[in-house]
Amino acid sequence: MTPRDILARADRLKSARAVFSMHWQEVADYVRPSSEFTRITTPGTKRITRIFHTGPVTAADQLAAGLHGMLTSPALRWFRLRLDRSSADGQETPGEDDASVWLDGATEALYATFNSPRGCFTTAAHELYQDIVAFGNGPLFMDDGGIEGIRFHTIPLADCFISLDAYGTVDTLFRMYQLTAHQIAGKWPDDVPEPVRKVLEKEPDRKFDLVHAVFPKPEGAKGLRWLSYYLLKDHPDEPIGKVGGYDRFPYIFSRWKRRSGEDYGVGPAMDLLPDIRLLNKLEEVNLRGVAKVVDPAVFVPDDGFLGPLTTAPNTINYFRAGQLMDGDRPFTLPNAARPDIGAEKTAEVMGRIEQGFYVTWMNLPTRPNMTATEVLQRRDEQLRLLGPMVSRLQEEFLGPLIAWTLDTLVRNGALPPAPEGLFTYEIEYQSPLALSQKTSDADGVIRWVQGVAEVANMDPAALDVVDAGEVVRFLGTRFGVPPRVIRSKADAAQMAQARQQQQQQMAQISGAQGIARAAKDGAGAMQALGAMAGQGAP
Repeated sequence: MTPRDILARADRLKSARAVFSMHWQEVADYVRPSSEFTRITTPGTKRITRIFHTGPVTAADQLAAGLHGMLTSPALRWFRLRLDRSSADGQETPGEDDASVWLDGATEALYATFNSPRGCFTTAAHELYQDIVAFGNGPLFMDDGGIEGIRFHTIPLADCFISLDAYGTVDTLFRMYQLTAHQIAGKWPDDVPEPVRKVLEKEPDRKFDLVHAVFPKPEGAKGLRWLSYYLLKDHPDEPIGKVGGYDRFPYIFSRWKRRSGEDYGVGPAMDLLPDIRLLNKLEEVNLRGVAKVVDPAVFVPDDGFLGPLTTAPNTINYFRAGQLMDGDRPFTLPNAARPDIGAEKTAEVMGRIEQGFYVTWMNLPTRPNMTATEVLQRRDEQLRLLGPMVSRLQEEFLGPLIAWTLDTLVRNGALPPAPEGLFTYEIEYQSPLALSQKTSDADGVIRWVQGVAEVANMDPAALDVVDAGEVVRFLGTRFGVPPRVIRSKADAAQMAQARQQQQQQMAQISGAQGIARAAKDGAGAMQALGAMAGQGAP
């Protein structure tokens, strides 16, 4: 593809997204005023002129913060790498211990990268969640800085235009954005385009429109899997740098949910837009009603006053003596407004909006006399309803993020090559949201064990059915217990064998002591009988 072909495709993708852009702009007006799609305002201009009720803005921020805290919190261990035993039929393979050690080290290296202040992953992830909650789509760029480390950048959704592969996965992204001449020269110091070079000295802050195109290489072509072009939109024949590429797609484009036949996702705010608009209109009307009650209209006669009537508190109005009769005095307009009715309706609509943003699900349930176990169980039951959205975030955000970062660390030498025993690995998510999706079967096991214990009161043979060790290990995986606090099967078997031997020794010692005691008692009895016989006892 020539540069002009690439720019033509970028324009086609932009046109295909036009309807979404209008929808997103309306959402931004009421929920995310910092974003713009179909209009551009001067930096610093107020963008909240359409908002009368900030409840939806706060609810969207709470959901974004909740997703960040329950999926990728820097204070939690939200994932780990482990061997995928499915291809080995559950049997141990040679070198498996070395592979497990390598995966543990890789997990620690990934956490160090994600929690590094230089990488800015925490900030980028939170901004991604904010975009997903408001617009249903969250773009993120992963920048390989080589020895300087990996950096994560949240890209404005307004700049991104995508295309999908045959399986519905985003594999093409065109980004249209602006950089100043100074920024272009800093990013490509050896390949500054001629139009930029001309203005660099006198107008270093002049902005240029750029296009970054990343798409799969043509079928049969050699080299990296994705091609990368940086182009000046107004000067397509002036290249910026060399044509590059990537082995893995460097962009993440995660979606909240996707409607059949559409490339872009849909977020909670888009579904709640009718209620959000209604809430703002109700708040506007209610404020007018409150103003009429607090500061009602005043009727005055058309003459007799020395000046205009002042209705501010603690003021005095003068009029000519004898000019006003009893029926000509000023009076306020009788008002039958009921702001309380508007407040009740506003609260009702706001309740639906909070429910749509899962605010009540994210917070711990409260009820008098609830135990801590009941609180956690109730919260897990609520969070399970987020299962489809969590699965999509793991598939389109967390999984590609971990895989790309791991490959980059190995390629840059931050990790040694994987050992031969490592055939495949899998990601085990351990965040609170991920664990809430896995605790349903754990609850079933706990209830089953409790039932078995009740049956064992009648027949102890029921306990023979329960493999206590496997039950404990299963619950540990479902509740996200760190593997280092769980003994291996070999160590547990060794401890069981030692305990059995100790019990056998104790039984032998106890038996020997019983025999000795019996022998001693028998000898004493014989001596007593002999003494009685010597005394002539019958």
